Amino acid sequence: MVSLPCKSNNKLHASEIVCEGSRSNIEGYKFSYVRYICVIIGCVLTAGLLRLLFHWFPQWMLWCTHKTCGLKEADKVMIKDISGIYIHKVHYPTKEKSRPQCDSSTTDAFLEDQNKHQYIIHKKLKYIWNCESEKFELLEYWDKRPYHEVLNTQALTADRIKTRRSLYGINKIDISLTPIIRLVLNGCLTPFHCFQVFSCVIWYCVEYEIYATCIVVFSVISLIFQVHELRKNERALKRTVCVSSKVGVCRRYDGKDDFMLVDSTELVPGDLIAVPSSGCLMQCDAVLLMGNCIVNESSLTGESLPITKIPLPNGQYENTTFDFRSCPRHILFSGTSVIQTRGDINKRVLAVVIRTGFMTTKGELVRSIMFPKPMKFKFTQDVYQFLGALCGVALVSLCVTIYLMYWNKKELYYIILRPLDIVTIVIPPILPVAMSVGIVFAQRRLRNHGIYCINPSVMNVCGVINLTCFDKTGTLTEDGLDLWGVVPNRDGVLEKPEFEPSKLDYGPLVECMATCHSLTQIDGVLSGDPLDVKMFQSTKWEFIEVTSEDQHNFDLVISAIVRPKKDECGDTFKKIPYEIGIVRQFPFSSSVQRMSVITRTLNESQFHVYTKGAPETIEVLCRRDTIPTNFHSNLLEFTREGFRVLALAWRPIKASYLRIMRISRDRVEHNLLFLGLLVMENRLKPESGPVIKTLRQANIRPVMVTGDHMLTSLSVARDCEMIDELDRVVIVTARPPPCPGNDFDSDVLNESQPIPIPNIGFSLKRIQTTFRMLPMQEIIKIFR
Repeated sequence: MVSLPCKSNNKLHASEIVCEGSRSNIEGYKFSYVRYICVIIGCVLTAGLLRLLFHWFPQWMLWCTHKTCGLKEADKVMIKDISGIYIHKVHYPTKEKSRPQCDSSTTDAFLEDQNKHQYIIHKKLKYIWNCESEKFELLEYWDKRPYHEVLNTQALTADRIKTRRSLYGINKIDISLTPIIRLVLNGCLTPFHCFQVFSCVIWYCVEYEIYATCIVVFSVISLIFQVHELRKNERALKRTVCVSSKVGVCRRYDGKDDFMLVDSTELVPGDLIAVPSSGCLMQCDAVLLMGNCIVNESSLTGESLPITKIPLPNGQYENTTFDFRSCPRHILFSGTSVIQTRGDINKRVLAVVIRTGFMTTKGELVRSIMFPKPMKFKFTQDVYQFLGALCGVALVSLCVTIYLMYWNKKELYYIILRPLDIVTIVIPPILPVAMSVGIVFAQRRLRNHGIYCINPSVMNVCGVINLTCFDKTGTLTEDGLDLWGVVPNRDGVLEKPEFEPSKLDYGPLVECMATCHSLTQIDGVLSGDPLDVKMFQSTKWEFIEVTSEDQHNFDLVISAIVRPKKDECGDTFKKIPYEIGIVRQFPFSSSVQRMSVITRTLNESQFHVYTKGAPETIEVLCRRDTIPTNFHSNLLEFTREGFRVLALAWRPIKASYLRIMRISRDRVEHNLLFLGLLVMENRLKPESGPVIKTLRQANIRPVMVTGDHMLTSLSVARDCEMIDELDRVVIVTARPPPCPGNDFDSDVLNESQPIPIPNIGFSLKRIQTTFRMLPMQEIIKIFR
């Protein structure tokens, strides 16, 4: 978050800030005793109505009790963004609120000298006053530093720990429970509930006692249930996120580094921690420096498959700044579970803490729950327009009734009460009760399915949903895949599929299937991506955890060993050990749509790189003379049948072990030799078809968003009846235009038909599948 000052003077009252991609205004205010006394008198004279008005509009309270001033001298600030208005107290480092001498800049020294600067807390994040730029700036993440500084992190001394804790706070995602009295007041002091109280008073005056009593009883019961549900959901959220544990951390005392157990709340950015071999629940974001970890990230991503985390490579990014977003394979995220660790013999698995508290990935998720982005629905606008129309009708009725009763010489009592009675009929005061009852029952039904909601007001808009987006693999189709066959490349031609890969001769193709994966063993059972598991099992090789003897045999550090089973090799196994050590992994990345490994066979001097990935991606990386002549025709045939197809490639590398461990991915994955195609079958879930049919009957359009091949996606879409068999499918490919405007290449499976530019909006409404999508491509915003 960066704030942009509007003027460059010390009396700056307002500035503009950029937070999470949106611009917001921040204004400074200073307390005024005179104005505060006037407000108290006004509240007394209006019997509390003025205070009620301030409850609905807190910015009015700020304006009436404070006067504008420069941000530097402010006691409070008001931030206006798309989600609402926030008023925060400015915290000064001393009780006397002494104004600091401005001689620092936004550097690491400035950050660690925070005691001289005031700050605010906005949406659980800390913003520090920068004297040089005269603006509040988001506390800089500790990991915004060169790679080599992260890699060479040393144990912290007591003074540095104290300084960083005062700067970043304790390592805790603290969610305070809203007091019951505040929940009650927030529920009963809404404009609608106040109008309800007003209506009941009128009805009692005109002798509608029974109806008024029923409304009061229903309202009180509804409020009790609403407060009870909110409290229960807050407690459930607090139990989920507010946890702590003991962590082994390296600290420096009296010039000596020593590991000790401390509470996780005492961790600060820059701490060097040891990840236990038995696993743990991560309480911070940490970069892995030494050893491998098998992590379950389902609590953050929903992905149930374990993921292997590897150390931050040494020497690959020496002259660059550490990029948190581009290194997920090296980061242990807060809230995830470490299932197992694997390190060098007699060495700890080490990681350096880079983010704590609400600055972690888990904290970011919690903040998105606590401060949801506003949703703009036409339904909401229609509700306000309807209520506005009712208010207009009520106002007209009020005026007409007063005029007629005054004309007919009615008593003042009736002239006042009867028109107000009509107003209470035109605008239904029972509406909040009716909506609250529905929300309470909806909350209970959701909670029975393990879904909690701390913002019940959004439930009413769920009925206007008209589009749902589904991933393909694991959502519409089964989580697991079955290996249909392998199509070898021989002499520049793809041969017939081999349905039992274990019958293939040992060579690069089989070795690629046995090594190009990120599998690991948990309690003796292979764990990892189902595709990798099926691919490896089809070779009938065995996966071996590395021991000190294996490290000695290979004379280098390896993460795992694969080899044919003894019964598959016969007598030759004892004479010539056929073992392949996996030296280095380049994990699968959706941005490059491939993964690679570097291996070395026992008793061989050179290394080999094996790569698997999307066929069109591997094709570009391979030498043209190794691409089969029937590559495209075979690929088209398999994808049209709905199979998931991967391409395999390899090449030898002559280099030293040290260079292999430092070489970049781009220099490895080029000039590859094409090996063949791996054809996987991904069966449709039996419930997918009925669910899609139900959605379509409810006029909710289902859309498939997947990273798979286009024809595979279309085949699955037809199988689950997302697309009718007789529908004509138009394939639209968009590319960035060289000049303002839009360029589209269109192709039709049955016939060619270009889409004119004015019909783009219409075509978006007809989209059923999007393929080769990356996680960062936010297609949902386009549909909105």
